[in-house]
Amino acid sequence: MKTNRLIHFPILLVFALAVLLSPEGQVSARTQASDAGTGPARVLQQGTGQICYAIADAGGGPPGNDLLTQVDFDTGVETVIGPPGTSSMEAIAFQAITDVLFGADADQLGTLDLSTGAFTPLPNTFGVANGAIGPIEIDDVDGLAFDPADGTLFGSNRRRRPTEDVLIKIDPATGLVVANGFGPGVDYVLIPKVVDALPDIDDISIDPIDGQMYAISNSGGAGDRLVKIDKTTGATTDVGPLGVNDMEGLTFDTMGNVMGTTGKDGPAATNNRLYRIDKATGVAFFDTSKPLTAGSDYEGVDCLTEWPTAVEMVYFQVEEIAAPQVTLAWLLASEIDNYGFNLYRARENNRQKAEWIHFEPSRGSSGEQLYTYTDTVPSLGGWWYWVADVNTSGFETFHQPISVNDPSLMLHIYLPLTLKPAQP
Repeated sequence: MKTNRLIHFPILLVFALAVLLSPEGQVSARTQASDAGTGPARVLQQGTGQICYAIADAGGGPPGNDLLTQVDFDTGVETVIGPPGTSSMEAIAFQAITDVLFGADADQLGTLDLSTGAFTPLPNTFGVANGAIGPIEIDDVDGLAFDPADGTLFGSNRRRRPTEDVLIKIDPATGLVVANGFGPGVDYVLIPKVVDALPDIDDISIDPIDGQMYAISNSGGAGDRLVKIDKTTGATTDVGPLGVNDMEGLTFDTMGNVMGTTGKDGPAATNNRLYRIDKATGVAFFDTSKPLTAGSDYEGVDCLTEWPTAVEMVYFQVEEIAAPQVTLAWLLASEIDNYGFNLYRARENNRQKAEWIHFEPSRGSSGEQLYTYTDTVPSLGGWWYWVADVNTSGFETFHQPISVNDPSLMLHIYLPLTLKPAQP
């Protein structure tokens, strides 16, 4: 019974760096794709840069035209994952604790398979929400975002122009609007227009650094501006014009950089691209943008596939091998509100198959701190190890896995040597 694995709501950070010990004891590193979490495994090879998921309105196959792709922002390489089988998906959001990508297909939430792109709808539609202007049917969710602070899933629902859109909270287990999400009898809040002619909210995203919600405000894909939204009241604050029309997807990465994707209704030169955006001014940078060519009309994007941690890990490595014992060491530059560390072990680089082996309590230091643990492996051969910090609120954050493949842990089989007599 793993009583010390305290997880209450979604915050998870996974870095996939495999460290290999050669027969000479030298250390080398390579980037690995991670089969982490309890949801669909990420089977696509990750690049060295920022990985994003994008949903396009065209380019997929029947029964719908939507298409899910993966993009390495640094290299610009876009990889087709597959068609969800939907035709009205306009928003996606990645839940880092489970490695599950959620999508909103008009009036229904579901999950997207990261191997095939297939969409699996949850049992319920979003339903009816109550608030300041009475009951509203939630049937056109254009924005989705998980809050890295507490795992809340927010959505923005499009209403007919010129009516203001609304902000809701969604239960990712049932797909229903959270009742009383903003107070007794208040299931939604209105999102006021920052400019009277711009009532549409095309997507939302939350800064993992300070928790501020941002959104794209426009009117039918024109006049696009970056705005801030108060997560409790829906109140908006203008940031500035994007300088690009038809920006339809909005996302943050782990470091707090904001990015967005364009659709097909702006100028041809700026359509179907992934942009970095200055969150202080709202300006989208065309010179560093990446063309998206696998599909067309990119409605949603999510690059926040890993969430920040309050523990600053300097390294996690193998300190010593004396078969069958392996001594692990991890050095912290700092730790804030840290409860301790869980250690896991598996035969392969697949955390779903990892076994919990040890809990190491935090020493509560704000300065540099070295931790060690000596594991006795149950059998010889290669092994993978994971360390995860657990903070005082119960969030478990995984760091770099390492692999041990030392000759002293290998099973040696000696065969008899037969010498053939020399021929005269």
